Amino acid sequence: MAVLARHRPIPLPASKGAAVGLPDREVSVFERPHTEQNFITREMAFVVARRHATRLRWAATGLLAGTPLLALALLSAGIVGPAPCLSIAAAGLVTGTFVERWLFFAQARHVVTLYY
Repeated sequence: MAVLARHRPIPLPASKGAAVGLPDREVSVFERPHTEQNFITREMAFVVARRHATRLRWAATGLLAGTPLLALALLSAGIVGPAPCLSIAAAGLVTGTFVERWLFFAQARHVVTLYY
């Protein structure tokens, strides 16, 4: 019986050069890192998304699974026709995919945060 290898995450590069895209060079810092928030620490580190990750994951799942089922139920009950049901399902799928992809990138470990 084959033994499954444990998945080990690949460690992030730990140098300033790798964080700015120059992995083989020594990078000197013009301005020292700071503790205040700025655009990079807010947008690239995605503080807000990580705080609400569970709710966003539930919303994405609900949109991706629930909206097509709702459209199918409306179509089966004869409440609306096929074209509005297709529009409802497509809108839910696009919105759910957007939320899920944004959350995926928000929860990723970005190399730019090594700089700060």
